[in-house]
Amino acid sequence: MGVTLQHVIIVFLASLFLIQFSLHTWISSHHNPVSRFDSCPILNSEPKVWSAKQRRYKNRHPHHAKRCKLRRLGGHREDQYGGWQICETEELLVSKTANSAEDRALVYSFGLGTDTSFDEDIISQYGAVVHGFDPTPGSLKYVRERSASLPDCNFAIHPFGLNDKDGEIKLYPPENPEHISHNQIPREGARPVTATLLRLATVMQLLGHTRVHILKMDVEGAEFGVLETLLSLPPLGEDDYGDGSGLSDGWAAPQRDSSGGGPDLPFDQLCVEFHPSIHPGGQEAGNAAVQRIVRALARRGFSLVHDTGAQELSFARLAVF
Repeated sequence: MGVTLQHVIIVFLASLFLIQFSLHTWISSHHNPVSRFDSCPILNSEPKVWSAKQRRYKNRHPHHAKRCKLRRLGGHREDQYGGWQICETEELLVSKTANSAEDRALVYSFGLGTDTSFDEDIISQYGAVVHGFDPTPGSLKYVRERSASLPDCNFAIHPFGLNDKDGEIKLYPPENPEHISHNQIPREGARPVTATLLRLATVMQLLGHTRVHILKMDVEGAEFGVLETLLSLPPLGEDDYGDGSGLSDGWAAPQRDSSGGGPDLPFDQLCVEFHPSIHPGGQEAGNAAVQRIVRALARRGFSLVHDTGAQELSFARLAVF
């Protein structure tokens, strides 16, 4: 008996179903939030990202802020380390006085380390709901203790990290034993830990979210793959390399058409620390990758609203008049 087209289609659809079911089962078995939020409505129901009260300030999707009043959240007074600049938008101001959890700003914070000052500030000043992510043992120990002092249902900790693909991967500790940030670069003599890393789309599906207000990323080199995938960028080519005189060479203004030739990005603000020195292609490739990502974000309507002159950059989806 010959194989018909109908048989091929049935086998193909059955294979897709099995793959999707296996991925869902794998994610569910690996998701075990550290914090005590089993009865928290934020984690057990899909929040309405935009409430009726917020829609008075928002008449199109996705949200374009009409102005950007920069606010610095988190960090140490001595060296400013750990702080981030964000735009104080209408959504954050609404969140500040919200009576309902559904009206609060939603923040994803990838890479907590042993500094949750940004997360604590955005909770205390704006009543935001923060989902924090970090797969490293030292960080999880720290945030277990720290989150106990924060308001219930405002800070949920998840023991996995961010990557451009789903799966388990070895992360290597830093050379300085006083630091805890792990990365994917093998180091001779170092004892790696096995961590669960997920794509942003997988995380959002797992938590039942369709959009976040602020995405913060300090993921020790994984930011390149994550953002290049989100922005649908091809591998680096010769044309992507500048003259090497600075990371800000060639940065573009945001375009009116925020589609940028790709799908909508599921966040309205992005705070990211780039690590060009540990880019798989080396420092020069890392610098070129930063420039290319900034230009690609501009094509999607995101303005670079703050640059430390080092590695920490903040972007916001601003209206272009």
